[in-house]
Amino acid sequence: SAYWASPLVSMLLWPWIYIVLRDVRRRYQVA
Repeated sequence: SAYWASPLVSMLLWPWIYIVLRDVRRRYQVA
């Protein structure tokens, strides 16, 4: 595996993880 793969994947995934976690928190706060 290339060395740039890990930082690139994490850089692409972190925004989605952050959005999902924020949406889940908001949904539980509303409920």
